[in-house]
Amino acid sequence: MMEKERLTHARATTRRPSDTLLGRFYHDERGGLLILSLLLFLATLLIGGVAIDLMRYENERVRVQGAADRAVLAAAMMRQSPGSPEPEDIIRSYFQAEGLGHMVAAEGSIEVTNIGGAREVIITPQGQMQTLLMRLGGIDSLPIHVAAGASEELAEIKLEIVMVLDVSGSMADQERIENLRIAATDFVTEMLGDEEGDRVAITFVPYST
Repeated sequence: MMEKERLTHARATTRRPSDTLLGRFYHDERGGLLILSLLLFLATLLIGGVAIDLMRYENERVRVQGAADRAVLAAAMMRQSPGSPEPEDIIRSYFQAEGLGHMVAAEGSIEVTNIGGAREVIITPQGQMQTLLMRLGGIDSLPIHVAAGASEELAEIKLEIVMVLDVSGSMADQERIENLRIAATDFVTEMLGDEEGDRVAITFVPYST
């Protein structure tokens, strides 16, 4: 009888694995969805971060491309005369005004070629854009590489004309825009139609804001 009581007491005092703290933690299924939610949140954050950085990259690339296009046009059209700036200086001044001077600081990023009566300007700005959230995936920066070129015949120009044409919403009326087309066409025909037409340069600048 005493032996049977001792066995019953031993079984009563022996803990099952599920009764221990580790066992209860192992068998407890509460909070499982929280872990999945955290993983999904991190994945969403990473995808959103990629989208944000790519949008920033595209905006920066467009800004650099715009500065490059304006710079090469100005450098190609600049008439060489004593005391006038060099095409390279013009290009660098455009980029410095945009806060992008470092992108044309490398040797070979600006090429100016004068052949006969023509000038050709080619620039290849290069730089890096620091990422904000893509660095969580190990990408600290994105390279920016653009190119722009322009050429201009260095012929003797007697008269330079800039036609600033309004194409804003105020010209939505069909009669107004048609009158503008007729007036611009007649003016250009008149200026280029005489014997001095080959010494006249006309530039069009449409604006909407």
